[in-house]
Order: sequence, then C-alpha cells, then structure tokens
Amino acid sequence: MDRVAVVCNANLCRSPATAALLRARLRAQGVTATVASAGLLPGDATPGDGLVEAMRERGIDLSEHRSRRLDADTVRAADLVVTMEHHHLGDVLLLDRGAWERTFTLKELVRRAEEAGPRRPEEGLDRWVGRVGRGRSRLDAVGAWGDDIVDPAGGSPAQVLETVDEIGALVGRLVDLAWPREVGRAP
Repeated sequence: MDRVAVVCNANLCRSPATAALLRARLRAQGVTATVASAGLLPGDATPGDGLVEAMRERGIDLSEHRSRRLDADTVRAADLVVTMEHHHLGDVLLLDRGAWERTFTLKELVRRAEEAGPRRPEEGLDRWVGRVGRGRSRLDAVGAWGDDIVDPAGGSPAQVLETVDEIGALVGRLVDLAWPREVGRAP
C-alpha cells in the first residue's frame, strides 16, 4: 500500500485539504493508499470555517479535523512526502535526513512528474518517485518561491477557495501521473 504524508505550517488548511482531496481522488479510482497530513506547529487546533465550507462544497467533511504536528515516524513511514512550501523541505529533513529523495513541494512534484512521465504498471511508488527526482539537487529548493502554495490563513473565504481550487487541480494532475488507471487499483 502506498503511503503519502502531506505537510504545511499548521495543518489547518493546505495540508488537510490536500490530503482529503488526494484520498477522495484515489478512492474514486479504486486505489488503496494511506494519506496523512501534519504541520510544523503544535497540533490539536480546528480548521477555520472557510476551509470547512470550501471542502464541504467538494463533498468532503473536515469539520472533525484536528491538527497534528509532524514527527519523524510519519516522515519515515511515507513513500512520498508532499509539502506546501519549499522551506518545508528543510523541516522534513531535520526529522529524517534520508527523506530528500521522496520529499517535494506539490508544485515541484507535479512539474517533475509531467517531465518524467506517468508511473508504469510494474513500478512501485518508491521507484516512480525516484525516477521523478532523478537529477534533482538540494540547490533547486533554494529560493524556490514559485513552488509555494500561498497560505490563506487569516484570509478571506475567497482566498481559501482559490487555494483549495489550486490544490485540487494539482492533486488531479498528480493522481493521473502517480496512480494512472492501470496502476494501484484495488482487486
């Protein structure tokens, strides 16, 4: 079973939205996977009404979500770690120095995956992630502001919707590449 961890600052908007949208898309394709989300800040907070409503409009209930702090076990267990901002990469590596090869911002991952091509039927997620990251340097992440998804925390409901729409589009592209119809379907 594929295991994905999604990371943002507080685990109150971008990472829970990404994880929920990814779970829903994978479930719709019959893919069995574990998708967790966590943040860099202390946990046990609830998401704002703007996110709950934006996700409800997409058929997903996040009203019971409670934030949780990212830990080393979550990073080590993941075949793929997806962050919302380029500086989160360093925070992940502080927890597991060996996570570089499987940790990407969502935008970087989708861009590189489109260049590398979709996962092949016989290719495990770990091998596909390795292929996607081939030739990647840690210097690529320095100042990679263009790979960040803007945090709408404290913003208007329209800003939250804009972020959720952006994430939804990226998740759709990612699923089409990492879990194409012929890969990972439940028996």
